[in-house]
Amino acid sequence: MTHNIFYEYIYNAKPFVQHSSTHYWALLISVLLIVLVPILAKQFLSPNKQFLLGKVIGWTIFWSYFAWIGLEIAAGTFDIKEHLPFQICRFSNLVVILMLNFRREFWFQIVYFWTVTGVLQASFAPDMQQDFPHFYFIRFFIGHTGMILAVVYAWVIYGMRPTMAGYKNGYIATNIFAVFTILLNLGLGSNYFYTLAKPLTPSPLDYFGPWPWYILVCEILILIQAGLFYIHLWWPKIFRG
Repeated sequence: MTHNIFYEYIYNAKPFVQHSSTHYWALLISVLLIVLVPILAKQFLSPNKQFLLGKVIGWTIFWSYFAWIGLEIAAGTFDIKEHLPFQICRFSNLVVILMLNFRREFWFQIVYFWTVTGVLQASFAPDMQQDFPHFYFIRFFIGHTGMILAVVYAWVIYGMRPTMAGYKNGYIATNIFAVFTILLNLGLGSNYFYTLAKPLTPSPLDYFGPWPWYILVCEILILIQAGLFYIHLWWPKIFRG
């Protein structure tokens, strides 16, 4: 009976539609939070309270993943092929506490790279089924645009900055993650990180050709896309000649 209640809640919800009004409202609210929370924290909170707020942001993102898993387990629908944290966005949700709660510079560099490539892109093309006010809708934006907030917060409040070494390490970490998920997918018959097939919902990958060509295209595009967010590192050098 309990399984049935949770199953009905999860799978009989109003379906989400990309680029619908709820999608745009969620993005708008996310942008406001991303801009205002760090600015207001910088102006009105003491360093101790700034650090406490950073912890709250980090733990909220972290536990939102396990709340999702808990609902799937309660519904009897948890699937090792679907719900492990081996998508970049989900994995970022777990290591974000190393950046915000423990202020580890190394993890800021990795999370920054992943956020300006995969997480940012996923926010505009969500791979989900449930619309607002379903928990999964809210959880999606906590886990995605919440990561953007986390990075901006670390930048503004903790003074962390992306570096050229971080650019390189972020790209290397992405490829290590991709190789790992390919091996995992072959063993489980899963499709984490979409390394064996494109997502079923519409995504930019639809424009990059069939497998494995879309992976090769992504290899190039993430370097370019991430590079746009590191351009301030090159800017002074360009003018110095």
